[in-house]
Amino acid sequence: MTRARASVSLIAAFVLLATGVAVAHGGDDHGGEVTLTGEVLDLHCYMLHPETGHGPDHAKCANSCIDRGLPAGFLSDGKVYVLLGPGHDSPAKVVAGHAGQPVTLTGKLVEHGGMAAIQVKSVDGESGAKTSHTKPHSGHDHDH
Repeated sequence: MTRARASVSLIAAFVLLATGVAVAHGGDDHGGEVTLTGEVLDLHCYMLHPETGHGPDHAKCANSCIDRGLPAGFLSDGKVYVLLGPGHDSPAKVVAGHAGQPVTLTGKLVEHGGMAAIQVKSVDGESGAKTSHTKPHSGHDHDH
């Protein structure tokens, strides 16, 4: 093999390897910051009772479920996102009291394995009440 051919072969192998890694990655995306309007949900009730498991009539139950540690979600423009807390903390610390009402949520969009999640940074409620993550979480010193 000539030196030029060997270089071309090496470049082609690298491109194929990089393409294979990208395909194996499955299009997972650790996106940037997003700001969405919608409703904080408790996913347990929403998934089991989609007709009644959201909205102002369900707010008290949803907030109670989220406070008890059931998974929280966010409904915006017909799409449901799983909510992740800051660092390795529960999202309940940031979304507490906001379920069942229109809110503006800001956080980091993460898509992986066909699921979409938002690592919550702040929630602005209809009443003007704002909850945000400001102090460091306990445990790990990094976000995934």
